[in-house]
Amino acid sequence: MADRKLSKAQMHALMKEAQRLQELLEQYSGHEQEAHALLELLKPFLDDALMGRLQQPISDIPGGYYFLESRLRKYPDLEKAYADFANRAEGVDMESVAAFDEAVRRGEITRSNLFGDRSEHKPDA
Repeated sequence: MADRKLSKAQMHALMKEAQRLQELLEQYSGHEQEAHALLELLKPFLDDALMGRLQQPISDIPGGYYFLESRLRKYPDLEKAYADFANRAEGVDMESVAAFDEAVRRGEITRSNLFGDRSEHKPDA
């Protein structure tokens, strides 16, 4: 991933995601210690994204465990903002993901399209 650069459009989208995540973390930091801890953990990444210094995808944004192991999991807006930021920072093509999700929603892509028809497969008894 180190050779790949983020496009200007990707960097702009990343800035928006960083701003949204930072705002939510600051909002929740007043009454959730974990939100404050996550904000401190992500501060260098958020600052770099907001200043346009993240020009290449980052392989692993820290902090996802906060949504599995802390009270932050009860804030779906914060979890979504974190996931959106992390995906953008990791270079995920969110437009392709959204198009895929929409195709699944419309029924154009089904499990059997992806994995084949396994109805004939019988597990060993």
